[in-house]
Amino acid sequence: MANQEFIRIVNWERFQHYKDRNPPWIKLHREILTSRTWASSDDASRVLAIALMMLAALTGNKIPFDAAYIRRVAYLNQDPDFSELLAAEFIEIVDSSLADASKSHRNARPETEEETEAEAEIEPSPFSSKDFDLSLQKKKNKTEFFQTDFDDRDRRELGKALRDIHLRLKARLGSGSYPTDEQVFAEACEIAGISVARGIQVQERGREWPQAQTQGGSA
Repeated sequence: MANQEFIRIVNWERFQHYKDRNPPWIKLHREILTSRTWASSDDASRVLAIALMMLAALTGNKIPFDAAYIRRVAYLNQDPDFSELLAAEFIEIVDSSLADASKSHRNARPETEEETEAEAEIEPSPFSSKDFDLSLQKKKNKTEFFQTDFDDRDRRELGKALRDIHLRLKARLGSGSYPTDEQVFAEACEIAGISVARGIQVQERGREWPQAQTQGGSA
């Protein structure tokens, strides 16, 4: 059987990491814009470089050295010219028999060496099993609240709203009619984000608090 030639992208394994052949996408690194390939090539060769990268992912970086096939599968307008990409050392033409011999030589390495390399390629996960334990997360984030905390919050918001309304009405002194106390209170409750019934409730509960707590809240 005659030896066949194929196109191989140089340093493909450095920029693309796949466990399986024919992945649905490729990595397009930003540094390609400043690379010798991109800077020294014309637009047609740049398009060809991207097309060859996708074909390399499809073929395991063994693209058939067939201009008609590449033109058809990459939807190019004319047969590709590989000269600029070869000159930039972006691609190389490889004889299949030499590639198979090189692969056999690599496979002949001791098994322990392969295992060591495989372990070196595995990056430790930044997460631990505890990060996905929802019960632990709930315990970690659990904070106890009491009714007096909510009452104090609503009472503060209501008091702030009442002060703002009275300051606004004071600025309008002598310039027309004024709302009733009920209207002022209803508007303050709306600003505080609570109902009128809730406003009356927190005011009544505030009067029931111990004197020391009331003084502390108004300080």
